[in-house]
Amino acid sequence: MSGHGRAFTELSFETADTAYPAVQLSAELDCRVDLLEFMHTDADGLVIFVRLQNEAADELRTRVQSLDVDAEVRVLQAVGEELLAEYVPEQSIVGTLARHGVIPQSAVATEGIVSITGVVPGDSDSRRIVERVQRDHPSVEFTGKRDAEVVAPLVTEAGVRSLFGALLTDRQWEAVRLAYERGYFDQPQGHSQTELADEMGISQKTFSQHLNAAQRKLLSVVFDG
Repeated sequence: MSGHGRAFTELSFETADTAYPAVQLSAELDCRVDLLEFMHTDADGLVIFVRLQNEAADELRTRVQSLDVDAEVRVLQAVGEELLAEYVPEQSIVGTLARHGVIPQSAVATEGIVSITGVVPGDSDSRRIVERVQRDHPSVEFTGKRDAEVVAPLVTEAGVRSLFGALLTDRQWEAVRLAYERGYFDQPQGHSQTELADEMGISQKTFSQHLNAAQRKLLSVVFDG
């Protein structure tokens, strides 16, 4: 690949501006905030999905709900020491990057500082992109760039669901997701197939068929490519 020039250029940005919810959350809750997903809304806005990590999820949930943040933070799920949450920011660095053709790679906030990386094709005018980002976000510092030959995708739950969407039926996906969430694969087992089948409103035999089919298809991706 080196004989054809740079494949990609990775751009890095950083800010400690508490006008950005991720910065405020990490500073006031003393937690790590990771970008999981962002989606554009019909109203030309942006919904940000994040993972918060630090304390026990129940305690962190209470602190999130009592925190005065510039965007309403809605907790979606608590898993162990993590919270999955969403919010609609008034301004978004990631959204601006995407609008200017930058592919976000990561956005992590710790101790009141958010660090964001994204990539553009190697022949892009990265200087102009940086100028546009800093024009829209004056408090954001450009921290550097480097050549990158491989782009690591931002793998999210929505992305995984999309990847397997062509393989799994809705009921197969629901069965394997429910089995995972209810501890069916744990030792000792959290719930039996009969209990999970009742929750889905189907027979144990049908649940078993959905679960086995889903596992077989998922494993075929891993082992057969």
